[in-house]
Amino acid sequence: APNANIIYYTVGNSSNSNVFDSLNYAVQQNAAHVISISYGNCEAKLGSFILTLRQWAQQANAQGQTISGPSGDDGAADCDSNVTSATHGLAVDIPAAIPEVTGVGGTEFTGDMTQCPGSPPSCPGGVAPADSPYWNGSSSPTSGPSALTYIPEKTWNDAVSSQGFSAGGGGASKMFGKPSWQTGTGVPADGKRDVPDIALNGSNGHDPVLICSQDFFTGANPPVTSCTNGFRASNQSLSAIGGTSVGAPSFAGILALMNQATGSNGLGNVNPMLYHLAGTSGVFHVIASGTNNVPCTAGTTNCPSGTTSIGFSAGAGYDQVTGLGSPDVNNLIAAWLAVTPTADFSVDSLTSTIASPGGQGSSTITITAENGFAGTVDLTCAPVASAHITCALSPSSVTLPGGNAVPQTAALSINTVAKLETPFGHTRGLWYATGGGAIFAAVFLFVPSRCRWTSLFGLVLLAFLAVNVACGGGGGGGGGGGGNGTPAGTYSISVTGTSGGLSHSTVLSLTVK
Repeated sequence: APNANIIYYTVGNSSNSNVFDSLNYAVQQNAAHVISISYGNCEAKLGSFILTLRQWAQQANAQGQTISGPSGDDGAADCDSNVTSATHGLAVDIPAAIPEVTGVGGTEFTGDMTQCPGSPPSCPGGVAPADSPYWNGSSSPTSGPSALTYIPEKTWNDAVSSQGFSAGGGGASKMFGKPSWQTGTGVPADGKRDVPDIALNGSNGHDPVLICSQDFFTGANPPVTSCTNGFRASNQSLSAIGGTSVGAPSFAGILALMNQATGSNGLGNVNPMLYHLAGTSGVFHVIASGTNNVPCTAGTTNCPSGTTSIGFSAGAGYDQVTGLGSPDVNNLIAAWLAVTPTADFSVDSLTSTIASPGGQGSSTITITAENGFAGTVDLTCAPVASAHITCALSPSSVTLPGGNAVPQTAALSINTVAKLETPFGHTRGLWYATGGGAIFAAVFLFVPSRCRWTSLFGLVLLAFLAVNVACGGGGGGGGGGGGNGTPAGTYSISVTGTSGGLSHSTVLSLTVK
């Protein structure tokens, strides 16, 4: 983006700080409209700290800041790093999976130069001749060819079982439910926040990104600075990098262009608009081939016996490898400018787990204003009656004050029913014997003697009716699983927010163990 200011935040060499502290600092300083972070970790390794990260992201969005983060470089197994076979199952990366962050996955060019085969490509004589229709060629060994048009892409996946993982991250969050804005062709109906949102070049082996940096080659003595001879360093090396850690700052540059084009003082969370514009032809290049599969060890999580790899496949519309696809920047900006922003709100949630039937669970419902929305949002939840699952919201409505306000929240409580066991292992015959006897004792023994025989006839009728009611009650229950309570399994609970003519729903995944 021309004349864009770049601010570099670092925590320095301190054992008391980590890279996320620099993210927080960038939010608190509020000096940039776009924040790019190239670091992350899998959900399971960050635990409840994820909620702190989310609060920072929510504050950033309220200030008009947009956060771009990588979806990870370990394919669909984000918790398995520096290994040759996954054992921890499917996992996604944080902060990319946070709803207030735009997660960037990885793609790889398929429009290769036929004269320069291999990965990385190797051109005879070190120069690249023209290769229509994609490349104009170059006769200089210190610079490369330029692209002439859009180059076809596939998913980035350079994973080799003997060398470790090298593929774009993606999948379903285990913490966040489905935001109301994450809809469209291909979006899984899984009740979970899916990542990534978009994708850009990630292959450091096939089409890496060249950078210029002082003292880039620190292994040399003295360190060598890149790009002193064209793109080459004084030792003729190229400073080439890849991964979704490159895609995140690349998208930050695109966001800077969008801020300039729209004259905006900050776009905030761009995800709702990205999914809205996905239905506009030409805004995204849909990636329809490839996977983010990585090798896995049979018998471990998500890798049953006979399985050799785990992951997801690219396809039409959205997918859990490349998201909505790679953006066509010109078309994206044009489509963005063609939309008149309207005041609205979005709803999202946290997933919930209940240890066993009969237990209780909870979730936090977040209601976020978009484009200055102000008003009261009424909340309702849809229980799963067939599985004896009920839910309630507190409060049942929230008020968004307008402007760049931080989101409002409501607590969702979830109740299940334990499996109903017949006491002491007896059948209903126990009720006939003890129940009828109890009524006889309670009525006959406490009625005055002169009335006993008259009352006894009424007692017989009462006992007969009681037994028949018990029989009828015990035999019913075709709806809702009878006396079995809430079966173990995974369920979807929908929470809907309504304000005037606006209505949005989030679906959260509930697991009953």
